Amino acid sequence: MELVDRILNKILWLIERMLAYFGQGDVIKDIRDGLKRREENQKNFDIIFLFYYPRINQNFVKISTNDFLNQESAFRYWVDNQSGFNQLSPTQRNILVLMVLCHEFEHTKKLETNTTIKVYLDSFNFSFEDISPEVKLLLNVYDRLFHSEKNYTLNELFENQNLDYSILLREFSKRFNKDIIAFQYAVEKLKQSEELRYTLIKIIKEGKLNTYGVNQETLKRLECDLRDETTCSRTFLIIANKLPISIESYIKMQPGFTGSRIYPRNIPWFKESHSFSTYIIRPNENFRSSEELVKKFENLSDVFNQESLIGIFPIDGINAKQITKPSNGKFTNLNLKKGYEISSYFIDGASLSNRDIWKIIYQSEIGVSEILSVLPFNILVPNIYPSEKEFLIKNYSKIQKKCGVSSLTDWANVDFLLLEEVLKSVGKINYSDEERKIIETDRIRNIAIDIVRNCRSFEKSLNLLI
Repeated sequence: MELVDRILNKILWLIERMLAYFGQGDVIKDIRDGLKRREENQKNFDIIFLFYYPRINQNFVKISTNDFLNQESAFRYWVDNQSGFNQLSPTQRNILVLMVLCHEFEHTKKLETNTTIKVYLDSFNFSFEDISPEVKLLLNVYDRLFHSEKNYTLNELFENQNLDYSILLREFSKRFNKDIIAFQYAVEKLKQSEELRYTLIKIIKEGKLNTYGVNQETLKRLECDLRDETTCSRTFLIIANKLPISIESYIKMQPGFTGSRIYPRNIPWFKESHSFSTYIIRPNENFRSSEELVKKFENLSDVFNQESLIGIFPIDGINAKQITKPSNGKFTNLNLKKGYEISSYFIDGASLSNRDIWKIIYQSEIGVSEILSVLPFNILVPNIYPSEKEFLIKNYSKIQKKCGVSSLTDWANVDFLLLEEVLKSVGKINYSDEERKIIETDRIRNIAIDIVRNCRSFEKSLNLLI
């Protein structure tokens, strides 16, 4: 084959010289480029063929094309053009391409291959807390292809097994996508996914991750994409009469507005005057629909002692706007300033879920070290109150400087007494009336202890994969 290539190249060289004499040299250049593309494609076709030939019991057909294909496109082209794969779903085909990309990355350690792997993984909605059926399917195939030397039929390859998916997911992540997924795993181990979601949205909106391609425009684009895909809402309007005490207490503990009693007006068929209690809340828990909030209320009050009415209306915050003068929201009037902050709070991330935020992170150029350098430590405090959250985020840079800390994991080595002293020195937390009723005397010390202790657990979980 090598001798044939040399002879062919020599013939092409002679023809090229002759055609160049007549001003037609580009003809041979096009032929050479076509042969080069064909050769590069064949290399990639050989890689995927040699990977699957000993692993899948299938008659593979020889594939060729003169089109320009990068490695991932060549793998995809090969899978899509195997007649035996016709019955496979798009997800199953993605898995086959992903598996050979993983195999190739282990052998070459090429950064671009790992980047492509992350793009594929993004479509599987990775989560350590809630492992989806798609991820389980992927892990079944991974287990067979990378842990066994058996030759499988296609049906056998995609069959479910009795596996410990949590352990297998950690192994897979450590092997092929260890940085960002390791960070996500560490946060989920602390049961702080919702706190991280809120905080990531906030620092993205503040422009702290612009350098890495994560900015407010990416959030807006994703929010628009989600409009037709999800009914997820972060904020709810509640109109009620005669609320059970347990539900009313819960509502008042959530971030939101409690208005005076309202009266319907300008409704032609509604003549009588009736009043209702009105609330706008943005729950700390991640409810994706009104139905989920209804279930929460039902669990809070199994038996309603009297007739009650609770109307729950999801508020879609996508493309919400504010009119301000000045236009940048830099008010001198304190009341206007606070109103602007509250309005912004309800707009920020109104419809984005945890997985949506991770989708942005996976597709960006950011790594764990960059996230850890800008992420405030409120994500390390369980059951944090809204006022404490805002205080910690607002003053985080000052606290970092006073404690000599540059990364989130550094808090594991800080004395909690020093942290307590610094927290008290940078300002005062403006607790709401409802929060003041329940906060403990040593609340600041307990926050400092939680930060240091949970940072040590966080670091330990992170090190499992990195």
